[in-house]
Amino acid sequence: MTAVFATRHAGTDTNWIWLTRPNDSMLVSLSNLRLIAHYWLGPISIITHVACGLRMVLLQRDISPATTNLIALALITAGIVTSSIILAALLNVHIA
Repeated sequence: MTAVFATRHAGTDTNWIWLTRPNDSMLVSLSNLRLIAHYWLGPISIITHVACGLRMVLLQRDISPATTNLIALALITAGIVTSSIILAALLNVHIA
């Protein structure tokens, strides 16, 4: 957040292009490498939190524990895949 607030204060628009410019993006600088883990773990943490809450709700509604565990695991796996795709885009990884 500090990088965003400092950049906004300087008058620069903090959009996707600001974050991913090829030559001088926020993630190119070695001092910002610590942000890679943050941008990868953030979405995973949110989706995992939601999946665990949904699991508890399903267990309270007498859904079998095996089914609720499978649903939670599927959501967490989807969160990891989605977060990995977002991180690849932030690092300018091109698939095709």
